[in-house]
Amino acid sequence: MEEIGIGEFARRSRLSLKALRLYDKRGVLVPSRVDRASGYRYYDTAQLDQARLVVMMRELQLPLKAVKQLLACDPADAAKRIAEHWRDAEAAHDARRELADYLVSRLSGMLSLIHI
Repeated sequence: MEEIGIGEFARRSRLSLKALRLYDKRGVLVPSRVDRASGYRYYDTAQLDQARLVVMMRELQLPLKAVKQLLACDPADAAKRIAEHWRDAEAAHDARRELADYLVSRLSGMLSLIHI
């Protein structure tokens, strides 16, 4: 086990100090040790893989509660849940795209009526 401080862990994981503190508070990514006197957080380098998973899941806009659940479950189940999340996200995006296209068409039509 190799421990590193929160600053080095943040740099290696590409998570901000603020995010790491929040993830600790929410139980998503808890440090391996917290110094009682200073409150300084230390992480095991083995936690870097989990931290990188958190980064990628957040890129998919998964809420912290979902990230915490995914980290705790079987990898096959987590993969299935992420695939479901992505299908839902794509469906929502498609619906917003259709709405945007409709609005552009409608407003463009109104613009041409104004200029007649």
